[in-house]
This record gives sequence, C-alpha cells and structure tokens, in this order.
Amino acid sequence: MYAVNNRKSFERLEEYREAILNVKDVDEYPVIVVGNKNDLESERKVSFTEGQERAKQFGCPFFETSAKSRTNVDEAYFEVWNIYERAH
Repeated sequence: MYAVNNRKSFERLEEYREAILNVKDVDEYPVIVVGNKNDLESERKVSFTEGQERAKQFGCPFFETSAKSRTNVDEAYFEVWNIYERAH
C-alpha cells in the first residue's frame, strides 16, 4: 500500500515486496498493490497509471482506495481474502 499523495511511499513498494519474498523465502508470493487516499486528488503525486503499471510489473491486482470515502476499500479487502482462500 502507498499513499497517492506520497511519491516516496510508492517508490518503496519494490522494497516492501522484496522483504515479503525474503521473509517467505520464495520467488513469488501473492500480493496486491493499493494506492490509498485517492480522495486527495489535488495533492496527488502518483498517477493512477503508475500504480497500474507497478501492479502489472508485480503481476498482481491493483486498486485505488480512500479510507475516508470508503472507495474500493471493500473491493481491495475481498481481493486479499480471495487470494488468501485460493492459497489455502
């Protein structure tokens, strides 16, 4: 997860993914990319397309959400749940 108004959080996604892979000691692990705070459009530092491209690079689903307005929060949660269910 990254904040759309914080480029540094977006740039750290690869680092977070690598940490997950290292902890799990695997080459692949199911994840999703979530850009949060999409209600802060006027403060946006990361485009929707950049988020999509990063998810494509990781081979995973992508959502932009807003906890404040509840936009796509349930959808992202259910995707995580579906990934978990398929893995177990």
